[in-house]
Amino acid sequence: MVAAIREDQMLPRLPIITGLSALVLLAATTAAAQITEHKVVRHGRLDLTQDADAQVMAKRITRAALEVCGGGHGHLDVVNRAVLKSECWANAVDQAAGRLDAPKVSAALAGALRQ
Repeated sequence: MVAAIREDQMLPRLPIITGLSALVLLAATTAAAQITEHKVVRHGRLDLTQDADAQVMAKRITRAALEVCGGGHGHLDVVNRAVLKSECWANAVDQAAGRLDAPKVSAALAGALRQ
């Protein structure tokens, strides 16, 4: 048996479902911020004094931070957007920039942090 739901019955439930989804997403983002995880980002043959190579390295770092903080390839866009705005992601990117000590990469990452 299939139950029919009229539109006037469904609309009042939509804000509750949306609210619950946002709460679950917030909880997942908060939990990810509390987990300490590491990811190695290699620069290989990149010359980090060159703008193009610094941009490549910055992209690698931001992608690794996304994965460490609970997002990345295979995750919903809404999850990735939330992770990109999280304290976890900002701290991971900032920490990587500090450890790398490459001014052009740091400048590229500063632009990513402002977005």
